[in-house]
Amino acid sequence: ARGSVGAVLGPVLRRPEPIAPLATEPAETAPAPKAAPRTGPLAEAEKIPLPPLPETDALMRQLVVKLSSHPKALAWLATNGLMENFTVATLNLSEGKTPVVHWPTLAPKTRFSVASSSSGVVLDPKSYRRYDEYAAAISGLDPAGTAKLYLTVKPRIVDAYRGLGFPEGDFDPVLERAIGVLLATPALEGNPALKEKVLTYGFVDPGIESLPAAAKQL
Repeated sequence: ARGSVGAVLGPVLRRPEPIAPLATEPAETAPAPKAAPRTGPLAEAEKIPLPPLPETDALMRQLVVKLSSHPKALAWLATNGLMENFTVATLNLSEGKTPVVHWPTLAPKTRFSVASSSSGVVLDPKSYRRYDEYAAAISGLDPAGTAKLYLTVKPRIVDAYRGLGFPEGDFDPVLERAIGVLLATPALEGNPALKEKVLTYGFVDPGIESLPAAAKQL
């Protein structure tokens, strides 16, 4: 899933590569010329009229459904305030917070489970399977198309971001930080030991337990 996140959203933030220097050797001894690295944008906004922020749900549904018909994507599209929801969820991720509170209708259908071992309680591997369909929904998105969608509706994302109390409105750094939080999440080895809390479980390993909430959710 972490690789899918970077592949889907990376084209928005990737910087152009420098142009390769021209060869200075005589033509008869110069190696075969290589194709110059692409220096233009990897994705561009679609030039379409954007309605005011409170009226963008219909447009978002129209654009997103072109990228995915996965049931989880359609479940998200059935909610309201899509632009605002994406903005605040991404902001939460950029701060290391889990955004699950904003997606109550997308919660896994099965509960978190643990298993017993000779050393105590451990994370049940079946718990990971609860998120397979989410990973499938993300990895099924076309990276270039997703980047184009982001750039197309970005003016309204900026409006939603300013509405959260950020008058500068530059959302690209927020998106970049959110991607960074997810990509920095370490892969866990084996079945991590758990300790029971009041209503939940925590990781025995302090290195895992101290990770941001968004990383532990991932």
